[in-house]
Amino acid sequence: ALNSALLTAKHPIAVAGYSALWIRNLAHYVSDHQDSTITVTSPEAIPKWMSSMVSVAWNRINSRKLFSGQAGDMESRRLFGLDQKLIEKELDGTGVEAYGYGETQSWCLVSSPERALIEWANDLKEVNDWYHFIEVVEGIGTLRPGRLVSLLTACKSIKAKRTLLWAARECG
Repeated sequence: ALNSALLTAKHPIAVAGYSALWIRNLAHYVSDHQDSTITVTSPEAIPKWMSSMVSVAWNRINSRKLFSGQAGDMESRRLFGLDQKLIEKELDGTGVEAYGYGETQSWCLVSSPERALIEWANDLKEVNDWYHFIEVVEGIGTLRPGRLVSLLTACKSIKAKRTLLWAARECG
């Protein structure tokens, strides 16, 4: 569905938050039940044909509300059909990356680990979510400081900023 959205959606739709970390095998747990909720980020609503799918529930993060500048307003881009270098150039500064490009025909846009942590931090609700968040932050050793700083600077959510900085302090 996300690969098809690259062809039809007016604005890019990317896998976000915990779902992005899960796709990248950074989610720490392998759940014993398959959660059918996928978190995505986009400056606009997801297409009706995607939201009407019964096999999956979509949790949309409004990128314009969470981030300012280029990270929040991923302009209308036609990415399908571009080569990998041009896609990377188009997505530079957004914190979103092409995942699986060149490996399969079905690639999609996925938030970088740094952006995904900010998106997930903004979405935490229950106590168990907070514990899980800390464990995931502890397990990720490959965060890029420059990208994290630029995304935290662009982030509009005080909750997300404080949560991520608190988790960093707790993890050492």
